[in-house]
Amino acid sequence: MSDIRARVNTENIRARVGTENVVKVVSASSIANSLNDLRDIDVENLNDKYILMFNASAGLYEFVNPDDVLIAAATEPISPGLPCDFINALDTDLNRNCNIDLDGGSY
Repeated sequence: MSDIRARVNTENIRARVGTENVVKVVSASSIANSLNDLRDIDVENLNDKYILMFNASAGLYEFVNPDDVLIAAATEPISPGLPCDFINALDTDLNRNCNIDLDGGSY
């Protein structure tokens, strides 16, 4: 049976099998300090109050205007529309702050 030894530290891994020469494997790891360090995030459109959203055609996360998120929700092909809770809150806010009634009244 071979004598197998391994030693690991924070910089590399060293292993020896029997009397064979030492095999050195250098491990590489990095830690992202910011979103700019991540390869799957496009920070080109980074703006205050923008939302990070996945773009499947680009294969990246991108920063988008929140208005674009609402438009995407309203036109999404599988389950289009805005959540009822959102519409109800919007209706309440518009009635209170702008005196606008979303239901259009009754006929």
